[in-house]
Amino acid sequence: MLPLALGYVTVIATAIWFLHDQLGWTYDTRFALALFGLNLLLAVPLLLRARPRPHHRRLVVEEGDAPDGDRVKVMKRPGAEVSYLRATLKAWRSH
Repeated sequence: MLPLALGYVTVIATAIWFLHDQLGWTYDTRFALALFGLNLLLAVPLLLRARPRPHHRRLVVEEGDAPDGDRVKVMKRPGAEVSYLRATLKAWRSH
């Protein structure tokens, strides 16, 4: 996420420098609209790529489905009030 943010800041800073210093634009409505358009160009592909992923994938393999033939304990998804770490530790203690 950090490289993406740094890339965004670099692109916007370069655009501001180019519009103001190279083209001589003042900070007015067309300057704001140009930056708005650039933000749209940067945001649309990012938002299209960040679509929700399906949540029906199994977190662990079913019992007996492990590639090496080992038995795998299937844990239920913890409720909202329990963290995954706490649920995992509880499952380990129950062995």
